[in-house]
Amino acid sequence: MRLLDGPFRSKFKQPLIIDNRPGTRGNIAAAAVARSTPDGYTLLVTADTVVTSNPRLYQELEFKADRELVPVIYLANTSQTLVCHSSLPVRSVADRMTYARSHDVSYASGGKGAPVHWMFQAATGLRMTHGPYKGPNAAMQGMIEGHVQCGFLSMAVVMPHVKSGRLKVLAVTTARRLPNGMELPTMSEAGITGYEATFGDLVLAPRGTPPHVVATLNETFIAVLAH
Repeated sequence: MRLLDGPFRSKFKQPLIIDNRPGTRGNIAAAAVARSTPDGYTLLVTADTVVTSNPRLYQELEFKADRELVPVIYLANTSQTLVCHSSLPVRSVADRMTYARSHDVSYASGGKGAPVHWMFQAATGLRMTHGPYKGPNAAMQGMIEGHVQCGFLSMAVVMPHVKSGRLKVLAVTTARRLPNGMELPTMSEAGITGYEATFGDLVLAPRGTPPHVVATLNETFIAVLAH
């Protein structure tokens, strides 16, 4: 989002202010945007889980995603990587599963209800200690500091720490290998048949935002992403 600051200043004569509101899988930020004035000045950048899985996983929410938020643009598809602290004696997903059968393995997620909270355990039958954090950056920091051993996080978040040797990547959650030259196996290739987890990054606005404002924002995002 910081890359948009220049184009947004030029287009709207306003600075782009990023106000991170981590917690409860994006629900805190979504509720704040849903309650904001629908004038186009307050937007929500979030994973699609805010409108897909969260309403089904959280019994009480302060907002109704399908009634109080409207789409501006679908930014990108994102995937996750299975990463572990460099000190964990595993080199593959199979190693990790074998290790977890005889050792207590902890794993980080962006909070209770996060897909990683249940998908991997449901697919493998393993029971591990869950360490919920307020967001992916906090989860990554928890792994770097050794508070938890593994986690599912985006490639962009973990790569600097993989290159430094603090973390190691075991697999990616996409259906096909990523074209980044690392030749990382997919979860299916690593032995978790049928495992795939791909998410979308969205920009949403409060319902009631004038259609022409939404259209202008959409056009601006498209113009920036095209360069």
